[in-house]
Amino acid sequence: MTCVSIDINHCGYYNPRMRRIPCIAIIGAGPAGIAAAIQLVRYGYKPMLFEKNKPGGLLGNAFKVENYPGFPEGLSGIDFAEKLSAHLKKYKIPVIMQEVKSVVHKKGQYIIEAEKKMKADILVIASGTKPKRLSLSLPARSLKILSEIYAIRNERHRTIAIIGAGDAALDYALNLCRYNKVILINRRDQIKGLSVLSERLKTEIRNGRVKYLRNAVITKIEDATDGIYLYVRRNSLKKYFCHHAVLAIGREPALDFLPRSFLKHFPNGNRSLYFIGDVKNGDLRQTSIAIGDGMKAAMTINEVIESLNYSKLLKGKPNLDPPLLKGNPNSDPPLLKGKPNSNPPLLKGE
Repeated sequence: MTCVSIDINHCGYYNPRMRRIPCIAIIGAGPAGIAAAIQLVRYGYKPMLFEKNKPGGLLGNAFKVENYPGFPEGLSGIDFAEKLSAHLKKYKIPVIMQEVKSVVHKKGQYIIEAEKKMKADILVIASGTKPKRLSLSLPARSLKILSEIYAIRNERHRTIAIIGAGDAALDYALNLCRYNKVILINRRDQIKGLSVLSERLKTEIRNGRVKYLRNAVITKIEDATDGIYLYVRRNSLKKYFCHHAVLAIGREPALDFLPRSFLKHFPNGNRSLYFIGDVKNGDLRQTSIAIGDGMKAAMTINEVIESLNYSKLLKGKPNLDPPLLKGNPNSDPPLLKGKPNSNPPLLKGE
C-alpha cells in the first residue's frame, strides 16, 4: 500500500517532534472537501483529495448561487465550481479522480480502497449526498431518469419532467425551462421551496414554460420512443411523455463506502475522523456552510497535530484518544441519535 503524503520531504512540512508527518485523506471534492484541502496545504500538508465525478459537487447543477457573500449579483453553479477548481490549481492540489469503494480502520490507520489501496492517518469525509429513489420499478430506459441536471443543461426544445417541489426541484425547473418545456410534478398541495424561487416559478408557469401538477402521484413509468411515459394520478390517471425525468425528492448521506459498524463506532468522528459538509448537515445544504465545515476541520486537524504527541494518536484506537483541551474538536452533536438540538441523523438524510 502507498500513501502519497507519507514522506516528510514530499509533504514539504517538518516538525522535529514527530517521526513522520501524518497522511491526510479527503473523500469528496465539493466545497467542503476543497476548502479543507486548501487550508491544509496552507499549513504545509499535502492531503490526498478523492473525487469520483467532477470537483465542485452539486454546484454544477445550481442555476445561480445568490446567497454567498461577496457575489451580490449571484454566480452560476458552473462558474462557482470552476472557481473552486482554479483555486485547487493555484495551490497545486491534485485531485485523485477515483471512486472510493470502501474504507476500513485497522491498526490506527484508515485503509482506503479506490483503484488501489492507500493508507491515511487522518480521514476527512466530505462525500456529500446521494438522491433518494422512487419506489417504482424503472423501465429499460432508466438512463432517461436522472438525479442531477448537469448532463442535460445544454438540451434544447425537449420536454423534461421534474419530480419534487423543494429548493432543488425549483432550481432545476428554472434552469431548464429557459430552452425546454418543463413539467413540475408535486405529490403535495404546497411547494416547499424558497419564496423567491416560488415567485420566479409562478412567472414561468404564467409564461407557459412550466406546467405545474400538484397533488400528483406517479404510479408507473414506461418506455417510449426517445423518452419515457409517466403515468400520473390526480383526479384521474393521465399519461405524460417526457424526454428526461429528473428526481428531486430528497437526498441522503453518500456513505455507501463505509460499513454500518464503522458508523456505529464512530458516529460523530473524532480527532482522526471528520465528517464535513452536506454528508452531515441534513437539510442545511448550503455552500457557505460546507466551506465553513471544511475550514474548521482543517484548522482542528492542524491544532491536533501541533498540540499532541502525534505518535499517541497513531497507536491508539481513534475513539479512545483523550479529549483535546476542553473536549473533542469534532464534537458536533451525535449524528445517529437525533437529539432535539443535534444534527439530523447521518443515515436518514432529510
